Amino acid sequence: MEPMDPRNIVVTGFMGAGKDSVALRVADGLGRDYYNSDLVFEERFGPITKYLPKREHLFRQHEGTIFRELLAQRSTVIATGGGTLIDQTNCDLARERGIVVWLNVDFNVAAERVKGDKKNKRPLFDEHVRGRFRFRQALYQRAAHIEVDANRDLDDVARDVLQALSEY
Repeated sequence: MEPMDPRNIVVTGFMGAGKDSVALRVADGLGRDYYNSDLVFEERFGPITKYLPKREHLFRQHEGTIFRELLAQRSTVIATGGGTLIDQTNCDLARERGIVVWLNVDFNVAAERVKGDKKNKRPLFDEHVRGRFRFRQALYQRAAHIEVDANRDLDDVARDVLQALSEY
């Protein structure tokens, strides 16, 4: 990635991958604005838990609108929700308008991180979530321009993302 590359950096991966923490560190490292699409959603529409699972279709519509608005900007770092790129339109736009970075995390590592996250109400990591994890891994891989091992300290992961971006 050239120093003045205006493309957005889109950080994706499963819940517990460290998307928010890594995206914030990457934005700081690059001197770019940072957005968390889930936080933008909650500012506009209230808690995501109000929508999931019974109103997921409405959640995904709003999520897509917000994501497209964020992608319309230039030179930002966007932490996506874990399911944002399951929508093919969102995935295609992310690849066209940005550099997609997949934080590839093992299921058990993600489960431990989520369990330790007291400020966010997250679902239990049960067999349903394991199935969702397996399904999404192929989607993340297909979407990614860059894949980074996210099973380590998130400062190290962010440094690896910055390094990979400098070589992209």
